[in-house]
Amino acid sequence: MGFYSTNSLSWEMLNYECGDILNLHYGLIHSGLPTLIDLKKDILPFINETAKPKKFTLCKDVDVAFADASEDTNDVAKAVEFINLDGQKAICGLHTIHGRDNGNKTVLGFKGYAFASSAFHNQIRRVAQGTKIYSISSKIFDEVFIGIPNKEEQTKIARLLHIIDERITVQNKIIEDLKKLKSAIIDKLLGRVQPDESDSMIKLGEIGEFTRGLTYSADDIVEDGGVVVIRANNLSNGEAVNLYNEIVRVDKPISGSQRLKYGDMVICMANGSTKLVGKASYYNETTDSIATIGAFCGIYRSYQKIVRWLLQTNKYKQAVQKSLQGGNGAIANLIPNDILGLSFVIPKQETLIVELLQLFDEKLDIEVSLLHSLQKEKQYLLSQMFI
Repeated sequence: MGFYSTNSLSWEMLNYECGDILNLHYGLIHSGLPTLIDLKKDILPFINETAKPKKFTLCKDVDVAFADASEDTNDVAKAVEFINLDGQKAICGLHTIHGRDNGNKTVLGFKGYAFASSAFHNQIRRVAQGTKIYSISSKIFDEVFIGIPNKEEQTKIARLLHIIDERITVQNKIIEDLKKLKSAIIDKLLGRVQPDESDSMIKLGEIGEFTRGLTYSADDIVEDGGVVVIRANNLSNGEAVNLYNEIVRVDKPISGSQRLKYGDMVICMANGSTKLVGKASYYNETTDSIATIGAFCGIYRSYQKIVRWLLQTNKYKQAVQKSLQGGNGAIANLIPNDILGLSFVIPKQETLIVELLQLFDEKLDIEVSLLHSLQKEKQYLLSQMFI
């Protein structure tokens, strides 16, 4: 591959409204763009007229852009490949490395996936430099090698992985639409402020109890066995606790109330981002595995099933934001009484509402499980199809 100069334009020098040259910022490589960029569907920002660089190299179809820095060694040298510029002009920007197959050894789409493979990233992790921020330069590619099959096989590999990527995109859209529909229904049924004559009122402190999370140190962490600790990164509001994300295991005793049970609500009680505080997931594991929650989370346990959906209403979210303490550089947090003091209107048709919303959650769980299966399939292929 040959490598070409890039620019250092910040977001302030870009816009999504008008211009004649598009710019690929490294932030879009880390999140926002698929592995294969098709400008008929995918969107890049324009360069402001006043910030246009004097010298630049226009991208071509089959060109690759690598992100040259990340806090995560797995994302250093994360790559995207242009497969259809759609007649538009685009250049590579801040913290990117612009590469081109000048020897015409690869087919359209193959490089994007080859540079997403385990074979490639295992080498990158060995040569990336830094401590908190890891970085690379184009020079390190002199030490990195990828096996290249014949072009017919490359085409089959790229087509297969692209089909899986498109299916993952569709699956994400299915899940997002279901979430929007469920959210609208929840607010319509459970988001009222004033009760009707046939309704009742409940206070969370009267129908349940709150348990604080487990405090542990780095010395308590173990590779296998021990207790699984659920943290904020395992939570997504209104969904089951995500055990696919990175979890921690600790060798430390926990109290009976700290052990998660089926149906428990796990709530993020403190975080650097105010938007994340208060998010609540339900624990739906029925196995005998022992799990608890970290110090920045809490368990709310109640015998009333409807609580799961009460904590998804806009009324709950607004109450959380009003109760937040901290901020302005400090960690935003809630206290248990902020949760236990909340009151909600419960419609007379509570049983029917619970049955309806359970069906929604079961459907969502199926669709999320399918998404995880597709993602695992892709990762397996990326680890096995390249050398």
